[in-house]
Amino acid sequence: MPKRKDGKYIQVCPKCKSPDVGSDAANQLQSIGAPAMLVCNACGHAGPVFPEVAVAEIEEIRKMPAESQASKERPPLVDISYGKFIAKGQWKIEAPLVIVLSIFGLYIGFWPSIVFLLMGLWMIYVAYFKK
Repeated sequence: MPKRKDGKYIQVCPKCKSPDVGSDAANQLQSIGAPAMLVCNACGHAGPVFPEVAVAEIEEIRKMPAESQASKERPPLVDISYGKFIAKGQWKIEAPLVIVLSIFGLYIGFWPSIVFLLMGLWMIYVAYFKK
């Protein structure tokens, strides 16, 4: 691995080469040690790894040709963004369980279970129907 030269480095988007990059606070798995998701505020690209570039070289990097138009028209074959896949996969398993337990709670007279029932239905909608 080459050594870093002294100087200031910033992260740039690998898609549009914009230095306007921030962390995604919506990834709840970060609290248990999952890698932080980064999001480009210019194009919306999300991923766990964005390259770091020296500030002195940022203009040179921005002049490089962007991705071809053909690759922008095709959707990616696999969603490699870590948090979205894990959340949807987890919710496909948890949502039916939440619904069944909330219905049982309603059956035995625990009326706050209606909140869990609504939450389970929302999880089903997001995991299966929302693109």
